[in-house]
Amino acid sequence: LKAGVGGVLDKKVGVPFGESGFKAALQELVGDMEYMLLVLPDGTSLVHPIMRGERIPYNFLRDELAGAIGSPERGDWKACKVGSKEEEEENVAKFRALFSRY
Repeated sequence: LKAGVGGVLDKKVGVPFGESGFKAALQELVGDMEYMLLVLPDGTSLVHPIMRGERIPYNFLRDELAGAIGSPERGDWKACKVGSKEEEEENVAKFRALFSRY
């Protein structure tokens, strides 16, 4: 994943999430403002301070993640269509089997 691909989550918190000093490093970036925080699987934390009156689109995170994995076209959920109805039903059955214990 590439940090800050979409240009909004462009600030990196210098201390890994959950480690001592993370809260102080985060506060140094955002102060007492509201913020969005994305913690990536490799432990990288990306943050965006939300300015007063700033509007965040509903699809913001989906677009950011799609850009971060190098597939910006996948930010549009319609582009993620599987194919045939049979393929979709097969995928649903696999998904249910994987999560049946929950």
